[in-house]
Amino acid sequence: MGLSLRGVVALLQHKCSRKIRGEAVNLVVAHGVDMLCQRQGGAAAPPQLLQLPGIVNPAAQQAQEFIQTAHRFSFLRQGLKRRPDGISRPAFWCDWDELGCSHQMHRPVPGPAGLPHRNAAGQAQAVRPKVVASGKTQVALAADRNDTGKAFREQVRTELVPLCEQLYAAQAKRIGVDTLMFYDEKRVFPDGNAVPAGDDDFMVEEARKMYHKISPETGEFIDFMIEHELMDLKNKPGKAATGYMTFLPDYRAPFVFSNFNQTIFDMQVLTHELGHAFAGYMAMREQPITEYYSESTDIAEIHSMSMEQFSYPYAEAFFGKYADKFRFAHLQEAITFVPFGVAVDEFQHICYANPELTPKERTAEWKKLEEKYMPWRKYDVDDFFDRGGFWYHKLHIYLYPFYYINYTLTTMGAMEFKKKNYENHETAWQDYLNLCKCGGSMSYLETLRYANLSNPFEPGSVARAMEVAKQELMNSPFMR
Repeated sequence: MGLSLRGVVALLQHKCSRKIRGEAVNLVVAHGVDMLCQRQGGAAAPPQLLQLPGIVNPAAQQAQEFIQTAHRFSFLRQGLKRRPDGISRPAFWCDWDELGCSHQMHRPVPGPAGLPHRNAAGQAQAVRPKVVASGKTQVALAADRNDTGKAFREQVRTELVPLCEQLYAAQAKRIGVDTLMFYDEKRVFPDGNAVPAGDDDFMVEEARKMYHKISPETGEFIDFMIEHELMDLKNKPGKAATGYMTFLPDYRAPFVFSNFNQTIFDMQVLTHELGHAFAGYMAMREQPITEYYSESTDIAEIHSMSMEQFSYPYAEAFFGKYADKFRFAHLQEAITFVPFGVAVDEFQHICYANPELTPKERTAEWKKLEEKYMPWRKYDVDDFFDRGGFWYHKLHIYLYPFYYINYTLTTMGAMEFKKKNYENHETAWQDYLNLCKCGGSMSYLETLRYANLSNPFEPGSVARAMEVAKQELMNSPFMR
């Protein structure tokens, strides 16, 4: 950008609007490493930049902290392209420096090669990734170099696929069908799945009690969320049909948005989304800069999925006599999702390595993956799905290439926390707190080591992580 320290200082000292002043501060944050590490040799920031008069944007303090300690975070310039743990990001991830080092900013790329897109004139056209001299796409070359997921997917195939087959065979018997169709997979019990024991306010109050019992930290957290009205959970006309957790960094506050619907989904909001929120709450009180408040996507879901597991002992308060049904159905869904997740990952590798595939051929490839990872799935009543058309509904394939495996990797982290909690709750909870507090300050493998979690790519990791969950499911009275 040709940005210099002198230019930024002049811009900030100029009597400009608060908006422009704030944008200048963001530039300082985004390019602090460039300015210091490249132009100042890692020296401390000049005093005039740290003592600017009249800065009202709260980000100024974060910018100062960032620049003062930039020499310690030099990996932000190169490590975000080639991370300290040695696992490179695929080529489709954008240059993080140029986009301001924001983990949420990435270049959207087309889905599998040849899928129809619209040009500026609204005309349908096929968009294909750039092909290099080797005949492969740039994305495919990066995928080849980084397909560390291959060994993990094989563990899922050998360890989890047989377990899922047993679970679905028992489910077919339980609900009284000879063949379990794909539309039966969510129908876990013949008399219906568990439902909450009270209304929306009841669920929030029980969540408050639960978090006070789990730990002093979660008790403080839930009181903060309720007192400051940081949860918009009730359904109402015109409200967006979505759910998420986000940050209000100026206030060091998480915010949760969702729509209660009187199903087990409500409990998942109070544990999954609040698991994200608790991680953000802790990181915002431990980490010195905003960039570290949020962790990378290959870590983030460990917080939320693990909180779901930590909540299991309190299910009676939310579901009464149906608590066992909730725990069984919830755990089964968490496990049976993993084969589908790795199938999505392998499908993308196939598509980007073979951009010449026609839509019909891609659909045939998905059918092969279903037979490999989901041999129980039946679509006889729907010819399109039976040919392999189920993948079309998964937006991640179009919008976020190679992202989806993160959900399966984080499931392993959550199942490992479940195992650790079974063996020693105090140790498990301390490791979980450490995970939440470190935010995004470490690389993927560094974060796992800091929280005493296994590397899911190592041989045998899936079997070890799944040990307690597998026993819990297979020993359940619902499997008889």
